[in-house]
Amino acid sequence: MATESIASSVMTSLGGGSGIDILKLARDLTDVEQLPAEERINESKAKTEAKISGLAVLKFNVQELIDEFNGLNDAVELAIPVATSSDVSKVSVTATDGSALTGISDISVSSLAQSQRNVSNQYSSTTQALNSGGAFSLTITPGSGTATTINISSGNDTPAGVVSAINAAGAGYTASLVATDAAATSYRIVLEGATGSTNTFVVSSTLSDSDLGFHDVSNGNSQDSAGVKSAQNPYSLR
Repeated sequence: MATESIASSVMTSLGGGSGIDILKLARDLTDVEQLPAEERINESKAKTEAKISGLAVLKFNVQELIDEFNGLNDAVELAIPVATSSDVSKVSVTATDGSALTGISDISVSSLAQSQRNVSNQYSSTTQALNSGGAFSLTITPGSGTATTINISSGNDTPAGVVSAINAAGAGYTASLVATDAAATSYRIVLEGATGSTNTFVVSSTLSDSDLGFHDVSNGNSQDSAGVKSAQNPYSLR
């Protein structure tokens, strides 16, 4: 009887008679104590994993840096000079071995390359026959590129006809007739190419005087370094 009385007292104290689940209550009390500890453990684990991941990334990047430095371990490679242009359409540069200092240079152009100008023989008029009224051909051969052949038709074998045919060909050459005296009784053909040292040219034709005097020094043409005779200031010829 004493035991039953004690059990009844405990049940009453714990609410046994009121439908309370004592086992669930015990588990809940245990969870209340256990959950904060588990959360602290999980948080510590997450931080540790994050540190490990960060160290792995750092190790990878360090290895990448080491590999790059290993590619530069040749003193010869480090000594190779490098030159670059900010606008290769205007200035091109090439690096060569030497004692040039590292730095940036500004390049200014003080003068542009002149075009080649050649002067023909002297003619008494713009209509002087050059081939007795017959047709002939004129060939202009550039220093690099394809030659241009210009056909002068019958009846147009005159200084004026040659100038007209050259300009009509549209090959990049300009021809003009220049009177070399005040009375306009003496004329020469001035033939001009494009600007630049690579735009030199040579004139030939099917006439007996094959170059029409375009390469004769006596006509005011001067010998340049490329072996082509050209007039520097043909308009001053008299």
